[in-house]
Amino acid sequence: MEKQEKQEKRDIREIQEVGENQENHADQQDQLKTETRKKRVRTPEELIARYRRKFRITLSVLIVFAALTGTFIYFNYDYLAFKIFLTSSYIYTEALDDLYKKYLDIDTKGWYFNDFDNFVIAATTERIRAERGDRYTYLYTPSGLEMSRQMDKEEAAMSEITFPDDRTVYLRLTNFTKYTLRFMEENQEKLTSRPNIIIDLRGNRGGDINVMVDISGMFLPRKSVVAVDRFRWYDHVYRSNKDQPLKYDKIIILQDESTASASENMIAALRENLGNVELIGTKTFGKGIGQFTLPLRRGYAVKATILKWLTPSGRNIQGVGIEPDIEYTGDDIVQYALGRIS
Repeated sequence: MEKQEKQEKRDIREIQEVGENQENHADQQDQLKTETRKKRVRTPEELIARYRRKFRITLSVLIVFAALTGTFIYFNYDYLAFKIFLTSSYIYTEALDDLYKKYLDIDTKGWYFNDFDNFVIAATTERIRAERGDRYTYLYTPSGLEMSRQMDKEEAAMSEITFPDDRTVYLRLTNFTKYTLRFMEENQEKLTSRPNIIIDLRGNRGGDINVMVDISGMFLPRKSVVAVDRFRWYDHVYRSNKDQPLKYDKIIILQDESTASASENMIAALRENLGNVELIGTKTFGKGIGQFTLPLRRGYAVKATILKWLTPSGRNIQGVGIEPDIEYTGDDIVQYALGRIS
């Protein structure tokens, strides 16, 4: 009996080993087939067809590139020819030296070609300013652009929040830059601690319209129209995208003749959307146009007037400004505004 049981166990083990061997053999066959497929040698006809496809794709890309390059050269031939001709052949180089120094504040050391485009932009925008009186269209040199950015940062740092009494918060905004927006976002708790607010925009020359929209939107219900930018080809409507985190019983805005551009836009946005806004001071500057700064190579940038902006009611204040509800020029204007609230 024991011998029979041992024999049965040996038979079972042998059957299992045979099954395992068959499985391993099947796996090896599958692996071999896969490797054979990977290593299959293509026929010469297949290789030729493959190379032809690659060649056609490469040739198509080169043709498109050549066509675009040719089109660009064709439409800019006069300028390119003039640039090469003047920078390489003009004999009165002292005149070129003086002009590059005047417009770009650089010494080219005889290499006029590299900075010729920026020189042309500077001279052209100067002529536009002379013809149209548009003092906002000009070329930034690298040093001028860096100085402008530093001035914006330093100016934004002068924004402040104080509490002249237990019912009013005083907010002074000096410009509209990313630094001013950060200042507003970081101080919302302070700004919501009083039921009334005095917003001082005197001397605020404006800034980034997107920042102005974000800050104005804090005071407005969602989807309120903040401004309309009128470009040459279309109008763009800016709306508040916030749920009015800053609500007040009364809002007083202080303004003067140096309150301009984006700060005038904020005044109009709050005045025309809310029923609790009062303007105190003098008539604003009246800048109802906007500019865009386009970055160029090597740290240069060109700024140009590209739009007129409209208030939510559709007015353009260019050369007109915004009249105050109450004209006041006294040095104690903040105290006067507090009296109007109480």
